[in-house]
Amino acid sequence: MRSKTFYHYSKSMKEINKSGFISDVSFAKTNTYDLVLEVCPEVLLGKKEAGRAKDWIKKHNKKIEGEKKKGDYSAKYKNLKLKFKSKLLQEFFDRDNYVLAFDDGLPKGWVKWGMFPLLANRIGRKYLKFAISDEVAEKSFVLEQKYWSPLWSKKKFGVNSWKPGFEIWEYPKIVREVFGKYYLSIERLSDYKKGQFEVPEFWIYGKVGVRDCEGGEMDKGVYDRLLKKREKLRGLE
Repeated sequence: MRSKTFYHYSKSMKEINKSGFISDVSFAKTNTYDLVLEVCPEVLLGKKEAGRAKDWIKKHNKKIEGEKKKGDYSAKYKNLKLKFKSKLLQEFFDRDNYVLAFDDGLPKGWVKWGMFPLLANRIGRKYLKFAISDEVAEKSFVLEQKYWSPLWSKKKFGVNSWKPGFEIWEYPKIVREVFGKYYLSIERLSDYKKGQFEVPEFWIYGKVGVRDCEGGEMDKGVYDRLLKKREKLRGLE
């Protein structure tokens, strides 16, 4: 049975309520996507397409870098049209815009693997709870976020990939394992069975109307404990 209820956390609730929608402003193509194309494109692309991507990046990267604004996490190479090995990834990247959500107000797997504490300061305590139709589920996706966890990289490689100053692009093997496994884990939401992933990240198709949501807020004590755990995870040796 697929997940039917979702929670979208945000520090921008005033703006969301004013607009009347949770906007689909989360990009499938981000700087993580750029990193994989630069370091290990063969994870996502066939040999010929990977070569074409490398040539295009070499030719245009300097110009794009000069135009990119600070703090912009959208992909530098978002306008590069590519044919991916995976049909699901092709659909996922071609659509590009989604609403990010959890399937629980305090998702156990996200807490266990440290990902929720690491994101807590960015997403805040307030959330909107909503349900989606089967039609929307057919156009939405789920990816396994466990591979991003500092606990996973510490166990697998003996390094903390979230430690301040750690430059992951200098370690192609880690990029390939962390982000390669992440992207290749993709499932269509309509096919996803609840509990299939330990740290499921839900990419919901389209905007979500606020009037169809139920507002809520995480307990402040729980939130503060998550923030403390965040600092321990970032300093993990």
